[in-house]
Amino acid sequence: MEDQNPSQEGQEGQQEQNVQGDPLAPDVLAAPPVNLSDSELDALAAATLQPEPEPSHSEPGFPFPMKTTARDERSRLARSRRTRNLLIVTIVVLILAAVALAWFGYHTLFKQSVQEQPVLKQSTDLVPSGTDNAKVETKPVYKTASIPGMRPLFGLTIDEASAKLGSQWVLDKNEDAKDSNNPNVKKLATLRYLPQLESGGAPSADASISLSSDTPPVANLYLSTDSQGHVIAILYSADMDLLGYPKSGFASLLADDKLVLNALESAGIGPKDFQYAAPDMRAATSYDYPDSADRKVSKQTTLFSGRTANDGLPGAWVVTVTYQFVPATSTPNDAAGAARTIYISLA
Repeated sequence: MEDQNPSQEGQEGQQEQNVQGDPLAPDVLAAPPVNLSDSELDALAAATLQPEPEPSHSEPGFPFPMKTTARDERSRLARSRRTRNLLIVTIVVLILAAVALAWFGYHTLFKQSVQEQPVLKQSTDLVPSGTDNAKVETKPVYKTASIPGMRPLFGLTIDEASAKLGSQWVLDKNEDAKDSNNPNVKKLATLRYLPQLESGGAPSADASISLSSDTPPVANLYLSTDSQGHVIAILYSADMDLLGYPKSGFASLLADDKLVLNALESAGIGPKDFQYAAPDMRAATSYDYPDSADRKVSKQTTLFSGRTANDGLPGAWVVTVTYQFVPATSTPNDAAGAARTIYISLA
């Protein structure tokens, strides 16, 4: 046993030298057993040549690309979503802050500009220079008028009638006309009344009226003439406010005969055998929608007629009172919104 074959010893020494020179050889090969068969040597060589396992990405200092696992991908996506959500919230907050700043700045500037606007004083800024003490009129004030005497106009020419009425009556037109009820009528002249403004723009101690609009009250005379140019018929119409009638309801104003008798007296007419009767309100009232349950009053009108006690013309008279509601009203007793007109016809 002690005497070994020199060739065998050489082979063993060569194997030991090869093993020691291989840097990849494991420590267990540093001192291999002396007596190994050829199959055992082949198995040992195959074991030493197996590739090392790939290093994990968790190893520090790994110098080349790492493999990405499903868990790593989920983690990366979660971080990306958090970053995106944070960015969206930041943008929304910045937009809201900008809108709030703009709103606050606008209202601050608007209030400041309103406060800095000059205030006009009616007593000084709106009155023309040279009229420091003048009063600014808000609505016109007119003197009340009276029904003109019409009986004396019969038989006169248009020029004579205009002169008798005075300068407050202006001739608007005189044109050919026909009257189916009076074939003797050949021409019709229209005279318009010029209402007088109250001096100083304020009501005087005597009768006067104040209107809420700039439209003056209206009164007209229509003189019908025959072929010789003489007056043979007259129609007078006037705004009842201009004549100073109280703002009473239709039924209240015509409850007695005072309105009719006073109107005829002013016109120079004495009624003959006149018996007054208050108007039938059902017959005198018109509605906008008569068959409707919520109908409203659109008009109230009635007339009184009779013969004159005077000799000659005129022989007959008619007095008509009309309340016109525009728009129609459900409270006709309130005459404030009514256009009230009185008509006196003499023939």
